[in-house]
Amino acid sequence: MALFPRLRLRDPAIDLVDLPWEQPLDEWSSDRLSFRHVPVGPSRHLVRFLVSSGILYALKELPLDVARAEYGVLLHLENLGLPTVEAAGVAEAPARDSAILVTKFLPHSLQYRRLMMRLPPGSGSYRERLLDAMAFLLVDLHRSGVFWGDCSLANTLFRRDGDRIQAYLVDAETSEVFPSLSDGQRQYDLEILIENVAFGLADLGAMQGWGEENEDDSISTRTPPTVASGSG
Repeated sequence: MALFPRLRLRDPAIDLVDLPWEQPLDEWSSDRLSFRHVPVGPSRHLVRFLVSSGILYALKELPLDVARAEYGVLLHLENLGLPTVEAAGVAEAPARDSAILVTKFLPHSLQYRRLMMRLPPGSGSYRERLLDAMAFLLVDLHRSGVFWGDCSLANTLFRRDGDRIQAYLVDAETSEVFPSLSDGQRQYDLEILIENVAFGLADLGAMQGWGEENEDDSISTRTPPTVASGSG
């Protein structure tokens, strides 16, 4: 018999209490539950999207320690007022050494890939604004002592805020919180950003027929100097 896991849900996610938390996420029945297809990038772990009381939630199954850590980081970011998805709860199943992390899907947001696929050719300035937003998100995290660890296009959502584009962190699996970051930590996080974004741009460029020089220029010229220097 499956053991009911330890369940922590924040209002209004308490409506999710009757879900089959004792089962692995891939065994949840699509016939009984209101799952939705949301086109997202590749993920290391299973992610399913579910609607409850008109709210769209993302459910991600992770190793237990990883889920606990990510849940804690997301709560910390929320308390600091940093742009991130809202942690709604976590269901821990120690017997399986796994947990299901629940977050609210960010309304009116899109991933970089979906945004750029909607734009006509020659939308380079808009692409640069998106990359700027992503880089400034990293600056804000570093100023708050947060090491992202996996800054990438797939782990970022974008949403318009008036005339401004705001980037949001949506994956904190590798993130850590410190009183402050060393220059070495900032530099390493920046190197991860450059490598991951270059890979993501090259992949998207191959689909849309961009030249290779565009990816290099976008990263090297649009990264704010405060990221690399560690100034705050």
